Amino acid sequence: MSVINKALSEMTEKKNGPTQVIEKVDVAPIKSSNKMAWLVGGAALCIGLGAWALSAQQPDQAAASLQSAESEQVLTSINQPANPTESEPSPVTTVVTIAPPTTQQSREPVAQIYQPESEANVVQPSPKTVAVNPTATKPTPAAEKPVVAEKTQVANKKQPATRKTADKPLTTASVTPQKKQQTPEPGVMEVVQVELTHQQLADKASARAKKALEANDFSGAIKAYKSALRYTPRDVETRKRIAALYYGRGDARRAVKTLQQGIEIDNDSQPLRLALVNVLIKENLPQAALGVVAHLPEQPSVDYLAARAGLAQQVKRSDLAMESYQLLAKSEPTNAKWWLGLGIEQERAKQLDKAHVSYSNALERVGLSSQTHNFIRSRLSVIEETKGAKDAN
Repeated sequence: MSVINKALSEMTEKKNGPTQVIEKVDVAPIKSSNKMAWLVGGAALCIGLGAWALSAQQPDQAAASLQSAESEQVLTSINQPANPTESEPSPVTTVVTIAPPTTQQSREPVAQIYQPESEANVVQPSPKTVAVNPTATKPTPAAEKPVVAEKTQVANKKQPATRKTADKPLTTASVTPQKKQQTPEPGVMEVVQVELTHQQLADKASARAKKALEANDFSGAIKAYKSALRYTPRDVETRKRIAALYYGRGDARRAVKTLQQGIEIDNDSQPLRLALVNVLIKENLPQAALGVVAHLPEQPSVDYLAARAGLAQQVKRSDLAMESYQLLAKSEPTNAKWWLGLGIEQERAKQLDKAHVSYSNALERVGLSSQTHNFIRSRLSVIEETKGAKDAN
């Protein structure tokens, strides 16, 4: 080394002239083992190859960097003390480790490693490359911070997320979106179609009719009840209300027609027949009323039989009257009126013995006035006289 240093010293003296004085630079010698020297030298060689590849595009910058590196190397070789016992590092190792780039031209080739030329060919920096980079030990100027951050962001965007997928698989792309239950927002009206039964629709119409009656709107009440009747045509009460409203307005014809339509639907409807009988009796039509109750249902009620018996007795239809009173006396044997009516019809039919028994049963029951009792006694006297006259003959 002393021979090389002497030769370099002579070259420097010839180049700078005899008047130029060379100042001594104190540089601490690098102490490293042979393995560390080879490792650092190999890393520096890789960086040098990358810088050489990029310097092909910028020959001026590469030339300036090479010139600066040679000057540093010459100065280091001149002032380095000779130590034959220690292994000396190679010139390449000295350039990379001791002389970090101090100018803008020496830092730009290293930054170009991270700059992608196109999106198709993006060079991903590895953690080892960043650690070896000598610029990492020196704070970056404020003007260059945005550039480094932008390049790091591009590299992170293109780097595949292998660590995340290893810890937890990304299932965002494979998840099928499910339909969330739509809840009505506050203040928003939601229209829901609900299918109602005929009875429910009829009840709603009846409720409207009652409100119309409370407001003395008879036309609206009739209209609402008729709407309810269309849904439930067998509704007896609704039909009777319509007939009553018609008759209350003086329209007996429509009242009778409404009740007759209900009887046509249900022939054994006793409430409708009795309602029609009441209308006809008020209109002084007893024979027409008897024609309505002449039909005898399977299980006639007491009211139905009473109306039938009274109308038949009024128009002198003894057969219908006797049949009705017999059914009434059998249904309510404690009722004196039924026995009285049955006795009258039996006397008309010349059934004196049966009439005597019926009159006697009427006297033994309560519910009749004293005048009626006197009438019954007189009729019993007549029956006894008639029977005595027949026996005498």
